[in-house]
Amino acid sequence: MIFETFGCTTNPFAEPIADEGIHRSPQFVSVLDQLAIFPELGDIALLSARTGLGKTTMLRALMQSWRSPYDVTYLHLGSLKGSGLFRAILHQLGERPRMGKDRMFAQVFGQLSKRNRPLCLLIDEAQLMDIASMTDLRLLCGNPEMAGCLKLLLCGQPNLEKTLQAETLTDFRERLCLKVHLHPMGMSQTIDYIAHRLSRAGAKLSIFEEDALQLIVNSTKGVPRKINGLAFRSMLSAVGKKATTIDANIVREVYASELP
Repeated sequence: MIFETFGCTTNPFAEPIADEGIHRSPQFVSVLDQLAIFPELGDIALLSARTGLGKTTMLRALMQSWRSPYDVTYLHLGSLKGSGLFRAILHQLGERPRMGKDRMFAQVFGQLSKRNRPLCLLIDEAQLMDIASMTDLRLLCGNPEMAGCLKLLLCGQPNLEKTLQAETLTDFRERLCLKVHLHPMGMSQTIDYIAHRLSRAGAKLSIFEEDALQLIVNSTKGVPRKINGLAFRSMLSAVGKKATTIDANIVREVYASELP
């Protein structure tokens, strides 16, 4: 009800957004197109981005494009180590994990050998993984008898790349066929993003005055999660003030109230 002031049927900056509402900026499409063909290029790829830039949203879009040619499974459990990681993988594959990592290895290989098409395994928050777990994943992808059966995409924050610099992961690094980094949006992309989110909710970009948009761009540095938060709270503040548009003073006041 509070958004009726601006003609919205729902919160335009709610998270997460439905797949059909994803804003496909030129940068988003470029990264998505590169990742979409990764299984044809090799067995291991890396997607990195700082928090709030939409890594998980990117993975959701990628999974949709992969479901026809591949089997796809997604893990958001990068902090699992050792046997825990393999148990999670086996549960995703519909298997009851056996006792012992060697037996779980054999189970995964057995599952892969039964499939008629490659399995794409996406691991989100992979920056939380330790070196031993990455070594185990490399062994899965590097088994010559299973060549091409498993495609591994690691997704995480930039420090994931630092972890991969470990000497013991040299073979893992050399097997990377694709490394993609998702960057913050520029000014025009940020405004397009705000306009897209408002339009999906039935509102117009003009509810934000030009100086307010400029301030949101400068304050959020092109990070979607920050844009959503600042724009949403600015709308709430405007409703409280009975304002029908959002100017820079409202945005500035909201932003200042959140500073430590």
